[in-house]
Amino acid sequence: MEQGTTMAEIAWNLYRAIHHDAPESGKLDSVAAGQSGATAAGLLHARAEGDVQSGSDGRQFVEGADVMLERSGDDRPWYVLTDGGTSTHDVPGWFGFSQWSYFSVPKGTEYCADTLYIKRDAKKKWNRTKTVSGRHYTIRPKSRMTLDAYFGALDNLARAAVARSVELGRAVKVIQASDASGIEPAAD
Repeated sequence: MEQGTTMAEIAWNLYRAIHHDAPESGKLDSVAAGQSGATAAGLLHARAEGDVQSGSDGRQFVEGADVMLERSGDDRPWYVLTDGGTSTHDVPGWFGFSQWSYFSVPKGTEYCADTLYIKRDAKKKWNRTKTVSGRHYTIRPKSRMTLDAYFGALDNLARAAVARSVELGRAVKVIQASDASGIEPAAD
């Protein structure tokens, strides 16, 4: 580990929704099944796609994504700004279970606090169908960084989440509410 790296532990159980049609769904299935060579890379990536726009200063940015990106020219790398990130909730099932599975990031999972910041919404909310109540959390870059660096930090967190799940004897993939039974929800 790099000298001076500050490690922190996630203080809540978090769940990243993954739609069954998404490419990450097959990856989650492979990781959950413990398949040899399966990797958690990509399971926590924020949506970086959207419409490319040009600002009045000539910088390009992406709008309509989970993260705000900018670059200073076509031959330059994309940089992630700090005002967005990967959406998670402290309860599984936010979007239901018929079309969604949830990647579990257990409480106590270590991450590099020098690169990532976890923003907790102030109030609990109900999902659209009023069947689940919980808080929204965003896993954000701590400072402006390249998209590759941000995705690398998220991949490190995903690997740590798989390791923590194994350590706790918990499921990596939550496909129904009973998969998360015995897990305390976040305190108000």
